[in-house]
Amino acid sequence: MRDLTPLLRPRSIAMVGASSDPMRGNGRTFRYLMQGGFEGAVFAVNPRRTEVQGRRCWPSIDALPQPVDAVIIALPAPDVARALRECAASQARSAIVFAGGFAETGESGQQAQDELAGIAREAGMLLLGPNSLGAYDGRSRSYMTFSSMFEEGFSTGGRIGMVTQSGGWGSQARRLAQDRGMAIVQWVSTGNECDVDAAEVLHSMALDPDIDVMLLYLEGIRNGDRMIQALEAARSRRKPVVAIKVGRTQAGQAAAASHTASLTGEDRVFDAVCRHFGVHRADSIEELLDVAYAAQHAVHHGRMPTGPSTAILSPSGGFAVHMTDQLIRQGLALPAPPAQVQEEILRIMPHAIVNNPVDLTGQVLNKVDDFGHVLDLLLAGPEYDAADIFVGMAGAAPALRGQWLDTLSDAAGKHPGKWLGVSVLANADTIRRYEEAGFAVFEDTARMVNAHGALVRAAAAFGQPPLAPDSAAPVEWPRAPATEADAKALIAALGISIPRERVCRDAAEAAAFADTLGVPAAVKVVSADIPHKTEAGGVALGLDDGNAVRAAVESMSRRVGEARPDARIDGYLVSAMAPQGMDCMLGLRNDPALGPVVVFGAGGVMAEWLEDISIRLAPVSASTALSMIAETRIHKLLKGWRGAPAGDLQALAAAIAAVSRLGAASAGHDLEINPLRVLPEGEGVVALDALITLNR
Repeated sequence: MRDLTPLLRPRSIAMVGASSDPMRGNGRTFRYLMQGGFEGAVFAVNPRRTEVQGRRCWPSIDALPQPVDAVIIALPAPDVARALRECAASQARSAIVFAGGFAETGESGQQAQDELAGIAREAGMLLLGPNSLGAYDGRSRSYMTFSSMFEEGFSTGGRIGMVTQSGGWGSQARRLAQDRGMAIVQWVSTGNECDVDAAEVLHSMALDPDIDVMLLYLEGIRNGDRMIQALEAARSRRKPVVAIKVGRTQAGQAAAASHTASLTGEDRVFDAVCRHFGVHRADSIEELLDVAYAAQHAVHHGRMPTGPSTAILSPSGGFAVHMTDQLIRQGLALPAPPAQVQEEILRIMPHAIVNNPVDLTGQVLNKVDDFGHVLDLLLAGPEYDAADIFVGMAGAAPALRGQWLDTLSDAAGKHPGKWLGVSVLANADTIRRYEEAGFAVFEDTARMVNAHGALVRAAAAFGQPPLAPDSAAPVEWPRAPATEADAKALIAALGISIPRERVCRDAAEAAAFADTLGVPAAVKVVSADIPHKTEAGGVALGLDDGNAVRAAVESMSRRVGEARPDARIDGYLVSAMAPQGMDCMLGLRNDPALGPVVVFGAGGVMAEWLEDISIRLAPVSASTALSMIAETRIHKLLKGWRGAPAGDLQALAAAIAAVSRLGAASAGHDLEINPLRVLPEGEGVVALDALITLNR
């Protein structure tokens, strides 16, 4: 991707439309540039003024004494294109457009925005916006925004980067982070993204050695390939990403479209992307900042979790039980301590509960040092990757505050590299000392455990190989509107079994073929114009012989002709009825924002009713396919429910992996196998019906 340095860390800045009123939006921005400590050249441009806020003002961009890295265009929408052309002619390397009134307003606005994109593209100039609140970088002190976020002081320091498609949302999040003592070193509001988008900024931050954690607010994804590249750059550098993406509901999707003309894509597909790259998807700014705080702390102290195994330590039975529920919901593991550790804990605290959670009871308040001793015992062996600890109000008591801090700090110092979270009520100085000792500090255990779980998933993703296209020979998709027979030919080429079957031209040919099967037959109409055959009367099952098949085809021909007189009929597919098994759905879908994903779930008539599906970015391995199966509610049925035979999970996983490999060569096409019948263990799977949607 492109180098965004001229935009994100410019050495010189010009502002077109700079105002002499330091409290107006375009005057506030210029005031920030002068007062914020930016050391490069700053130029005011306004043809109606000779001086702005005590600085010389230039009549136009081309009148400036030098080309500049970044130009801030603070003009009404109708005047932006002219100013951008002047920037291009003057060899400006980047521009930021504040004005709205472009693609988010409709077709005419889209045309105006396309004009801006064309000017920037032809000039090789980076363009942020339009409809952007701007950007800042605390290292270069380039505060290029009209937000009021710096009215009480400028942001410096920190190792968190944030990119938001909404400027107002980013301003609020940045202020809340500041209130929590978290510094955001770089923030970019991408707005309508006619050129530079959130993915490109995220990629830049992933490559930035001064940024450890990245925050995202997304309404849509302009370029799925770029977003995947950016998330892979973050994952491969072990940099946690925390995201909020709106559009979980249809109303949210509509609102996003009206705000920045964003295409949200399917929400569950974005969840699949987050799962693959270890991105934590938050539902609130509070949750986003909780995870960001924990991630920054873990990276800084070298305490990213190395696995899910966790010890719970508490002086309160109630909180011990509560934290147990919370950790299990996060998918973390709670193994019991080794027998010798349990014996030692009971020697110290005879009334303790030691199975994990470890509840030392209120008796430990009589000898606080024993709490740290027990933590040391739990962490000494390889059984635990982390500990989540409740201290609560006891840590705030003036007579005990120092004892709690000293004993826990001593234990933490003996076990570097292990995640440590503590829920304690304490003053700011005491919290700082806990943090210096290696603890991530939370008041609420639920928020602590949620952040811990997010880091475990991120760390697990860090160890995964990157997505790579499959090296197998590509399979050719049909070129014309595809029938079920075309889809099954494609499936068979992937190595997935289909029934013994043939497309027959008429009832006589169908009857003759049915007599060769030796088992009951199924008949389905073959027409690319009828994707849902049952509704048109185009399916007959359990036909015992050729005579039954003949009668079924003749009847079907009449029904389908009446229901769909417009449809072209290519014949009748006569198939051997499959053995009994469990019906599933397996598909390859192309999300408009993020590209090909493989989908698995309940099949047959249950597919739409249950919505029991698992989604992954394509391609996937057979082991990942097994994980997908295990996530669904039908997994219990496939394993054998109440005496029923277990299904062939290995064959099913192989089929999921095979279909996923089509993703790299899908050319935007969709495939659905429904039902895919899973036969008893060792007998494989059979594709009973299939549909291809060719997306031209």
